[in-house]
Amino acid sequence: MTLNELNIKFFRRPTIAPPTKMYIFTDEDSADNWVECMYLGNKDVGDAYELTAVFQSNFKMEYSVAERLCNAEVVHFYAVAPDILVVIVEAET
Repeated sequence: MTLNELNIKFFRRPTIAPPTKMYIFTDEDSADNWVECMYLGNKDVGDAYELTAVFQSNFKMEYSVAERLCNAEVVHFYAVAPDILVVIVEAET
């Protein structure tokens, strides 16, 4: 599944009125460190992560995000809140 396909599925949820948010990473360690820092209060990781992008919009992703990121394959994702996903996509080679 591509990032754009995931966004379409995630955006269709009728119970969330404001736009949903996706934090996008290209490696699992960065995503894990970000979650530890932001949601688990582990400040020891500091800025030991590389956040690729954050997407929160009512617009279709393909209208506002580079095609290479829209078409990036999702490795896996997980929800950290009802309207927030952490997504790991394949790094561009």
